[in-house]
Amino acid sequence: MKEIWMDVKGYIGLYMISNYGRVKSLARTIERSNGVTQTFKERMLKFNFNKSGYIHIHFSSLGIKKSFYLHRLVAEAFIQNPEGKPQVNHIDGNKCNNKVSNLEWNTHTENTQHAFDIGLNIQAKGTKAYWSKFNEQDILDIRASKLTYRKLGEIYNVSSGVISRIKNNQTYII
Repeated sequence: MKEIWMDVKGYIGLYMISNYGRVKSLARTIERSNGVTQTFKERMLKFNFNKSGYIHIHFSSLGIKKSFYLHRLVAEAFIQNPEGKPQVNHIDGNKCNNKVSNLEWNTHTENTQHAFDIGLNIQAKGTKAYWSKFNEQDILDIRASKLTYRKLGEIYNVSSGVISRIKNNQTYII
């Protein structure tokens, strides 16, 4: 696929983005607030990563700096969005692969389902779930206990049905 360059919406004549996910600042001359004229050559921009691993890039115009996600800029420039879907998904799950062929518009629900489908999000189960009332030792203690389900339920502040499902290995499989 040939690399194609397009102006970045809102920054026409200043920045361009390619279908490969590369961004360049165009050559230009500006006058600073102190009256000094400064000339800039065309150059490829460097990227930064946020805490979640997404690439973001900074643009500056009229002294105002703004940050944008690279995958979103590529999608806005190259992928039509007739349904008005609000999110951009990385098809292969790689946040660094911002080629247009790896991006698609989707909803939050579609994006979340895709993450589960390709193994990026794995639903925590049993003692690993953040809402779990038990740790692994609790489960082992419950299974080894000779107390009644009702008494164990009182000790752990859960119903006797929860204790029954733990003792019968229906939940909290370790």
